[in-house]
Amino acid sequence: MQEQTGNNPEMEKQVRRRTGHNYLMGIIVGFLMASAILLFVAFFLVKKGMLALGQDVKVPELPKLKEEVQAPPEEQFLDEETMERLNVLARTFEDRSIYDLSDEDMKRGMIDGLVKGTGDRYAKYYTEAEYQDLVQSYNGVFYGIGALVFTNDSGWTEITSIIEDAPASKADLQPGDIIYEVDGVSTEGMELSEVVSLIHGDEGTEVVLTIVRAGAGDYLTVPVIRGEVKDITVSGEMKTDTIGYLRIQTFEDVTPAQFSAKMKELQGAGMQGLVLDLRSNTGGLLDAVVNICGQILPAGPIVSTKDADGQGDVFRSNGYGELHIPIVVLTDGATASASEILTGALKDYDMAVIIGTKTYGKGVVQGFLPLTDGSVLKMTTEQYFTAGGHAIDGEGIEPDIELELDVKAYLDEDHPYDNQLEAAIDYLEEELAEEAAG
Repeated sequence: MQEQTGNNPEMEKQVRRRTGHNYLMGIIVGFLMASAILLFVAFFLVKKGMLALGQDVKVPELPKLKEEVQAPPEEQFLDEETMERLNVLARTFEDRSIYDLSDEDMKRGMIDGLVKGTGDRYAKYYTEAEYQDLVQSYNGVFYGIGALVFTNDSGWTEITSIIEDAPASKADLQPGDIIYEVDGVSTEGMELSEVVSLIHGDEGTEVVLTIVRAGAGDYLTVPVIRGEVKDITVSGEMKTDTIGYLRIQTFEDVTPAQFSAKMKELQGAGMQGLVLDLRSNTGGLLDAVVNICGQILPAGPIVSTKDADGQGDVFRSNGYGELHIPIVVLTDGATASASEILTGALKDYDMAVIIGTKTYGKGVVQGFLPLTDGSVLKMTTEQYFTAGGHAIDGEGIEPDIELELDVKAYLDEDHPYDNQLEAAIDYLEEELAEEAAG
């Protein structure tokens, strides 16, 4: 599904305006004091966690380090003069600010400011509690509303799709909606995980979302009753007697098994051609997409990675499950990361035709690095290359047949029509007809 943004100029101006003294204070303090935390990061970063891809990823619990490792004095980042200056700045804010300030908030601002100041747009610092919440939210079942979200180019949290039968499917929510507030709390400047944490809650409780929607004349207030959301990441059905449709919403631990089961179901129903829908799939776990690629690719490389030292890994398929039917992959501007690994592999092996629009272009890998105090740093640690050795970060993957989604027809309540999907079905029907004609 294609990204959507509001078309009300005044509303767009309000959405992008930086408001609130807390945010301004965080920027000032973070900018001036952020570098202080690097000293502590240098003390603690000694062990690398698992690799993951995507905006909001599922990760296992990381082990705590047994010993704190001190950086040698000559490698320490901050001198006494800089430390003193930072302390003076902090005390000046406390003495002169008209706002109620917290030492803990300012220290956290230093950490977040350092992470942001690296220019690594995917980097994120988690306290131990925040990290455990992240792990818990991806255990296969959670309580929330069942809307998949990502951070769009404007920095706002946008809904990409709605999980079938989840609470969000019963509310007035649509792909393309921008979540402006959660229970009256502005999401401006928030990390994706922070917004998700606000939306999650106890089963049966209500959360009220303020939504900005393209074409709407004003903000929309949408109440949703939280409920159990089962992590269904793969769906599909037969679109014709011979053409199957399979959609992957995200790549998580449960996705490979769900993909395998759905593929067997479609093959048992007589599938001779496959539409693989990766639109609005913003990524997920590296292991998950490698597993799925191994189920359908010939023997050979799937993806390779390279770190700052030029070291890396090559992930391969054994070819035992190679698929021998025509495939069309549907993509859009939110097809990213792990989705691009699968798209790129199918393209490089000349196994599929890509229909839609250019993919996002996220060709980097994040590592989760445990610190000795139980907190965790997520940062970009490697670049990846498609099966054919192509680097796509910042570039994306061009479709073979470029076709914009007809959003108006897609969202028509009476007669919804997916022109990209229909084009994929038409293409496969022609391919099958040519095969049958010999």
